[in-house]
Amino acid sequence: MKNNVIIFDECYIETLSQQINPYYVDNLFNYLTNILSNSLEEINKKQPLILNYSFKIVNECSTYTETQNSSLDLFIQIKSPKLELSCINLNKNYFKKFTNKISIAWKEYKEDNKKNKKKKSKKQTPVKNNEGEKLNKNYTVQNFKLTLMQELSKNLTNSTLIYLTPYGIKLTGEKELGMPVNLFIVFSNNNNYKMFNTNTLKLIDIDFGNRYTNIDKKNNQTNNKFMTATRIFNGLYSNIMNTSLNQILIESILNNCPNNLFDGTNYEMLLKLVNYINLTLSKNFLSIVDENKKIYQEELATNDILNFHKFIKILRNLL
Repeated sequence: MKNNVIIFDECYIETLSQQINPYYVDNLFNYLTNILSNSLEEINKKQPLILNYSFKIVNECSTYTETQNSSLDLFIQIKSPKLELSCINLNKNYFKKFTNKISIAWKEYKEDNKKNKKKKSKKQTPVKNNEGEKLNKNYTVQNFKLTLMQELSKNLTNSTLIYLTPYGIKLTGEKELGMPVNLFIVFSNNNNYKMFNTNTLKLIDIDFGNRYTNIDKKNNQTNNKFMTATRIFNGLYSNIMNTSLNQILIESILNNCPNNLFDGTNYEMLLKLVNYINLTLSKNFLSIVDENKKIYQEELATNDILNFHKFIKILRNLL
């Protein structure tokens, strides 16, 4: 039996330019937010820590440019000063414990020279345990995630699996959801978000800045071809690299391309864009999030730049 070979012609590019299902993402979003709202309300009855909450899709599904390999990345935006403060305290305690370990190691080194290492080490053991007990008494984001997982399991079918991740929860259930879902727990303020990594105990800032304003602007300037181009590049990257393309990266790259390159048929547009990107992709390209940042300085995009260079070289040989 012969392997299926993809022919990168005009017909194939035209197929990639079309939305997979215009209503699928909306239906999934509504289904999930209904379940999540019920779950959060139940949690609040037991632990009244959340003042308000909302939901936001942040990956390619937000612009309806998803592919067969896409997941739905959803921010669970919560306002909870107590939970946010617990993250800050956990982070402080982490560095205190780290500093204590260094201090203890140094003391043990000196004690070893004095041949009194055993006596000192016995006195320091209870200190570590007491610190751990104090941390466990607080209701933290980790506790919140575990509670949310329990509530979700009551509302989802047995065919959907629920996993704990450093930043939130992952759901996989082809029958019930259709695509993997990544739920991120974030503390939000307009377009600024804070996300806590329960593995490293670090609270990181995420700022989408002018991303959505610039997307709308570029899409209008190109007669809606900007979104079409994004959809095509997402589809090609998914099929060639077998993974999803970083959206901040591709949106930034296409936003730096002249508007006239988006003219013509979709295949002609792709050829012009690929050639232009291949020749000019450089440190001068600006981030779609912040026009004062170069694309190589954009933390939300830098991890995939080298892979995108490889992708463009492969693509040039296929078209």
